[in-house]
Amino acid sequence: MALIARSRHRQPDSDLPITVVIEDRDYNMNRGALSLFIPKLEQKQRSYGILDVDDIVYRSPIVRRAQVAEHNMRGACIVLLETISKNVAKEAVKIQLVRKLDKELCQDQSYSHHRPGQLCLKLFLCLSELSQRYKSSPLGSTLSHFFISHGSAIAAHSDPNTLLKWFSAIMTAQIDRADFDACMQQFSHAQPHVIQELLNPRRGNSRPSRLLREFIRRLLYIQEIFSDEYMGFRQRGMRRNRYPTYQSRYMDRYEYENPGRRTRRRIGYRVPSVRLLGNSHLLESDEYDYGEVAIEEYIDHRLDEVRDETDMALYNVHDRLVELEDTVGVESDRGALYEDINSEF
Repeated sequence: MALIARSRHRQPDSDLPITVVIEDRDYNMNRGALSLFIPKLEQKQRSYGILDVDDIVYRSPIVRRAQVAEHNMRGACIVLLETISKNVAKEAVKIQLVRKLDKELCQDQSYSHHRPGQLCLKLFLCLSELSQRYKSSPLGSTLSHFFISHGSAIAAHSDPNTLLKWFSAIMTAQIDRADFDACMQQFSHAQPHVIQELLNPRRGNSRPSRLLREFIRRLLYIQEIFSDEYMGFRQRGMRRNRYPTYQSRYMDRYEYENPGRRTRRRIGYRVPSVRLLGNSHLLESDEYDYGEVAIEEYIDHRLDEVRDETDMALYNVHDRLVELEDTVGVESDRGALYEDINSEF
């Protein structure tokens, strides 16, 4: 019986193409490109042998919760995998994905004027979930780049429910802190009635609602929405960073020295016990601390400045009185000297 010698040289796994199965068809794609953009998905393919798109769709949590349909997730997977297979470089994949999102957004705006962003939003939600599931930082960076570029326009033409979905997608995606802060700043461009609805605590206590409400409050406070107390009248319109607040049953607890009842309604984010000091609003209570703003230290600093100015004014008055007394004393002595001289002559 003759033995057949086998070759010791085996083709490495990095050189083997990946078999992608989509419903009833399959094709091969470059393994290196997938490992650069979504390395965890490429490692999963090594265990299963093939990359089944239907398995990715059925395991999606947003599909199980009926946030998106199966065909939306399947279409997002096809777009992502085909883009990676056609572009080996990581930056080229990012550019093509951003262009695809731009195209979907333009199609939404031309399709419906009242509810734009639905097709783009569904694709964004699917890509965000894939970024979080497979820990893909390049995909998260692509999504943040798109939202930073178009987030202000999206926020300005979206209703509260749509904005909440965008916020959930951004919270889900694998985005670093700097890009996340830049994305959150885009929500301040929403319409005043949308901000009013999102700030309403009666809207719901779900985690995305509470987080978005807190982020919007901090954004409005950081932007110093109380910078001008005379804006917001009917004839003059409202400033971009001034928003009406929701009608709270605790409205009587809020005290303002602003002129007019309508101005109080048009002031955006209410804070307890506010009083005016120049162009700034100070909190008289030390029970509230919004973000990293040290309100109590700011109040003490302002009070120290007022005390210093008062003490300086008192010192000036005292010095002036001393000068006047010295002047009066000199004049009195001079008058007595003249009387003595006249009496001698």
